[in-house]
Amino acid sequence: MDSKNKSHDINHDRNNDCEKRDTNGKKEDNITNLPPEIYEFFSKPGCLLLIQGGAGCGKTLMAWEILNEISGGKGIYLSTKIPEIAFSTQFEWMDEKWRRRMVKFLEISDGDKMIDRIVNHLCNDSPEGKKSALDKLIECKKPNKIVVVDSVECFSKRYGMLPEDFLIQLRSHFVDCGDANLIAISDLNTSSAIYENADGIITLRKEKHDGRIIRIAEFNKLSHVMIKQSNHLFTLCNERVFFIPSFPVYPPCELVRNINRPWKPLHASKGRVSTGSPSLDEVLNGGLKIGDYLLFISDTDIPDKVAFLIAIPFIANTLMLGGSVAIIPTLVGTLDDIIEVLNPFVDKNKLKHNLGFVVEETMGEKEEENEIVVNKYPNLDVDSHIWDEANEVLRRRGNLLSRVIAIDYLEARYANQQVSLFRTLTNSILQSHRKGYVTMAFLRKGSQQEKNILPFVDGIFRISSKHGAIVIYGEKPITPMYAVLPDYSAGLGRVKLQLLT
Repeated sequence: MDSKNKSHDINHDRNNDCEKRDTNGKKEDNITNLPPEIYEFFSKPGCLLLIQGGAGCGKTLMAWEILNEISGGKGIYLSTKIPEIAFSTQFEWMDEKWRRRMVKFLEISDGDKMIDRIVNHLCNDSPEGKKSALDKLIECKKPNKIVVVDSVECFSKRYGMLPEDFLIQLRSHFVDCGDANLIAISDLNTSSAIYENADGIITLRKEKHDGRIIRIAEFNKLSHVMIKQSNHLFTLCNERVFFIPSFPVYPPCELVRNINRPWKPLHASKGRVSTGSPSLDEVLNGGLKIGDYLLFISDTDIPDKVAFLIAIPFIANTLMLGGSVAIIPTLVGTLDDIIEVLNPFVDKNKLKHNLGFVVEETMGEKEEENEIVVNKYPNLDVDSHIWDEANEVLRRRGNLLSRVIAIDYLEARYANQQVSLFRTLTNSILQSHRKGYVTMAFLRKGSQQEKNILPFVDGIFRISSKHGAIVIYGEKPITPMYAVLPDYSAGLGRVKLQLLT
């Protein structure tokens, strides 16, 4: 594997990957701008949402996202904090029409009454006989009218008011009288009086996870809304806010979504092999190098389907490109399970002749051509010889050999031979290098062999769960953190990695 730490922003070349839509303009169901609780909260008019957090947590971007998604272009953003130049230079997704319609910059002298000044500003340049923007907000009973004030501290300081008094005035004028919805942006050190005057509170914060920064939105309070999940993982992409959905567990994610969609194999550059998942290839700088041994270490609470979404497209892609695959039972199931999933996408002859799967000997059952049969009673030396011979046979049948190995299974089978197993695993890694095999290996965190083999493998990726989402990051080479999402754009399930920033 190339150890150069190139940019791992998998969305750089696909500039608007975060905003992908189908042919009908509908957003893909992997990435959502806002959780359903926020839409439900703003379905009722006359609500005040407090967005709080430290500097750089994404408070202003979160408010803009709500304006863009919910207000339908009929809300107003009021600020004395964000310089006007930022809207035209930094935030390219906001077109000029959006800015003219929704963004209001207030230059207000000290001493004037804050509310009156805002009213006057909103009424400026209103043609005689026509209602001002504020009048329309107050009179309209529809729930998609939103006023954003950025920030409570900046406005209250300018007028020599306490933040809670400022918020009370805002609520009285916009919410209680006008049935508009109000978003107030505030720092973390807010008083209890501010909490009491807010119908909803969202706290944004940054957390460190194995040395990498992730963003969390905590739903502290949302009146009239049942909060199904209090903490949400979100990311900023192209100056937009995107929430990462929870990885589907109950019911589990689908393995296949469209069997009529033909699998188109992915070709890697010379000397490399595709994983079958485009975004994983990009993180690996173009795929796995010939001879690589890549290790995935999952926390104990990670669903088995995550290993499926990584391993199965790798198997399918190798077979479709004329290679062979040898499998030591993985988390994805039995040989029959794998063949059933691959059958609609991969030629049956390739499944029959180019796929090998280790099974334990069963008395009275006929041995299938796909099966690499080991004795019912574990004998590591004998089994290793059988495995090596099967690898050579499969290698001769294809133009390359990919291997998928579940180290957890080997640890369980050879529980009393851990020292010998370590030697066997290191020999397997060296064999990958020497013979040009490409190997994906999987194990659970805390396994006996984890620390033993780490120095020998070419790549290490760790998979963890965070607030319902699955995240992955490279330890060797070091990469940023990504959210793991199921991707069915090719019919067969695979992983899509979303950069977390």
